Amino acid sequence: MMQEAITVTSEYENFYRQETGWSGLLYKVPNAKYAHKLAKLDLPTSCDMRAPSAATGVYALESSMDELAVALKIDPLELRLRCYS
Repeated sequence: MMQEAITVTSEYENFYRQETGWSGLLYKVPNAKYAHKLAKLDLPTSCDMRAPSAATGVYALESSMDELAVALKIDPLELRLRCYS
């Protein structure tokens, strides 16, 4: 499993959110890879708002878990319980 995120920051700061960090806390498995990259743009530095980017990062992961459960023909909750850290 691999989850990648590319977020933007300003040219003068390295602010980033933890889009993939939250997923790594939920499912710690040896074959998972979580990557995060920054794209420096000519924009103001962004900042955290509600649920410091956990909502978008975890939504992507949980959607993938649902697809995997369907492909494996097992209950989605059972899959999560097997993989939960």
